[in-house]
Amino acid sequence: MSKCSKLLVLVAGIVLVAGVSFADVTNDMAAAKALYANKQYVESQVAFEKVLKDYPTAPVSILADAQCLVGHSLLIQGKHTEAQVAFEKVLKDYPTAPVSILADAQCHVGYSLYSQGKPLDAQVAYEKVIKDYPTASVNTLANAQHYVGHSLYSQGKPLDAQVAFEKVLKDYPTASVNTLANAQTYIGHSLRSQGKYLDAQVAFEKVIKDYPTASVNTLANAQNYIGHSLRSQGKQVEATEAYIKAVILYARVPNVASKTLVDVFSRINPALMITADYTVALQDIIKATPATEANAEFLGRIKSELEKMK
Repeated sequence: MSKCSKLLVLVAGIVLVAGVSFADVTNDMAAAKALYANKQYVESQVAFEKVLKDYPTAPVSILADAQCLVGHSLLIQGKHTEAQVAFEKVLKDYPTAPVSILADAQCHVGYSLYSQGKPLDAQVAYEKVIKDYPTASVNTLANAQHYVGHSLYSQGKPLDAQVAFEKVLKDYPTASVNTLANAQTYIGHSLRSQGKYLDAQVAFEKVIKDYPTASVNTLANAQNYIGHSLRSQGKQVEATEAYIKAVILYARVPNVASKTLVDVFSRINPALMITADYTVALQDIIKATPATEANAEFLGRIKSELEKMK
């Protein structure tokens, strides 16, 4: 191999790095991403590490992306400390990478720390996303601010957390619907933790009113906590009605755990309802719940309850 072949050259628009074409790098990255998309996270980790080893002079954007995806692969494997190191390596080794990659890495340094039970360190990491990468995407910044709130909440600071979640809605109104709906939901949780049950109820109701296109699971959680907030106010009849709506929403969540349906249904007190209304509620729950094997036990319980009403 000649000395010239070891240099960066352009041939018909294709970069050759140490005698290897740019196409080779992108093909190997694509293969590694396919493993990741297929939820083969151990294999994708190895594949991304191989890209870093085999193509050390590839463009910074590709190397930073590969290193970041090593971190993601480790994170999903539950290797939070190793993932933190991998994400920090993105920031250290590739400081000129695109802002989107650097902000994502910094955000996941925070997530790695949070998953290790270090909410204060996580808070600092998330705040660094907002401070150091103000030109990152709205969703990235909104998510970072959202997790500042989570970190504060986990430190037992519900008032500070409430302020942080409200900041998501104020500063990033064009973020994704689910991000905004989740922030509004956690405003409710923060208020509940302060013993402000009526305010919490209003906050949870706002999730359903303002974000009707959020995920069904998000809406179901909000409806469930409307029930909790009403019950904490001593409004048992209204709470029972809220739990019925929550069960119907949860039943529409893809692959919802049967235990979730049973847990919420167990909070419904038929003694607080008119018989006819309770019968209609049971019929609505049956209609909303997919007749799957996983739901068989739950549906059997509802049908048995309905039989008692005849």
